[in-house]
Amino acid sequence: MKDNIRTGEVSSIDFQNGMIRVTYPDRDNDVTDSIPYLSLNGEYKMPNIGDMVVVLHLSNGSSFGIALGTFWSDGNKPYKTGKGLFRKELSNALNEAYLEYDSNTKTIIIKADNVVIQSNKGTTSL
Repeated sequence: MKDNIRTGEVSSIDFQNGMIRVTYPDRDNDVTDSIPYLSLNGEYKMPNIGDMVVVLHLSNGSSFGIALGTFWSDGNKPYKTGKGLFRKELSNALNEAYLEYDSNTKTIIIKADNVVIQSNKGTTSL
């Protein structure tokens, strides 16, 4: 069970299949095979190359694992923080496109260059 949870850097991305390869600098830059990037209830947002990720390896060795995702650190700080704030970056570039809800003010913000609301009754562009 030792070393089943590791941190490493994303070294390549297979966008079509939702897989990444991870390099472990603390292990002579050993690189994993392609492993799945965790999907939270069907959400799709792949990391950037160079992002630090947490990887859970199965107990039978490091040949298979699942990348659980990125994490906050000195090199990856949240763009905006606060009690009662929910913020979802929708782009790999911070503050380019996001959803934000502040429960203190009961305000939701949707930011993108173009916003389209689509329903079964039609489409509206804002």
